[in-house]
Amino acid sequence: MIIDTGPPPVFQDVLEIQSIKEWFRRVWDALALGTLGIVDNRIPRSDGTGGRTFQATGITVDDSNNVSGVVGLTMTGAITGGTNNIIGSVGTTDNKIPRSNGTGGLTLQSGNITLSDAGEMNNTLQPAFLAYNSADDLNVTGNGTVATVDFDTEVFDQGSDFAADTFTAPVNGRYLLISHVRIGNLTAAADSCEVRIVTSNRTYGSLWTDTNDMPIPVPNKISVIADMEAGDTAGVRIIVTGEASDVCDVDGTAVYTYFSGCLLA
Repeated sequence: MIIDTGPPPVFQDVLEIQSIKEWFRRVWDALALGTLGIVDNRIPRSDGTGGRTFQATGITVDDSNNVSGVVGLTMTGAITGGTNNIIGSVGTTDNKIPRSNGTGGLTLQSGNITLSDAGEMNNTLQPAFLAYNSADDLNVTGNGTVATVDFDTEVFDQGSDFAADTFTAPVNGRYLLISHVRIGNLTAAADSCEVRIVTSNRTYGSLWTDTNDMPIPVPNKISVIADMEAGDTAGVRIIVTGEASDVCDVDGTAVYTYFSGCLLA
């Protein structure tokens, strides 16, 4: 009977040593080498040498998963998942300021406000207007008649809130309103001349009075910061008293007969 007991012990030891050496060689080949420095929690990065060599970075992740040292971040996709991510698109307009859409405070939507690198803010839909009277309106007041001033030509109207001589507030707020009206054909008989800005909430007036000795022309100008609610209106009125009849005109001029306003706050 022949009993096979395997290789002699000395050969068995050689085989085991060869296997261990092969194991170490394979492990060595798989190792990524290099130094990360002595900074705690530093994240390693490849130096591009065969994919096996590390080099140091300035980014660290502490034991509470707080990341620090990131100078710039480039992403190729949207942030998804989690409960505290802010997601959404604000469009491709440079310098546009994002705004919340009210969905849990985590979703962004596009807006119309831009902020330049120099800190200049612009909002193309902020309510603002300027209009003037382009033609004389004859015999509109003089004997106490309250006349609505015509502003038939718009210079600009952001938000399209001005029409038919009237500004309509699109939102609640504080509005700066300014007007100047040049009145023609005044005579020495005139006693008073008043320009008013009339809003839904209240009326604001600028009065010049001098019985039978009115300066010609009268500086009829007025400005006010008015409280207005959405849907409230504002227009301009003039009243001249002391004349025998309505002989006074509203001069048509872009320089002296205009109405302007904007939303301040």
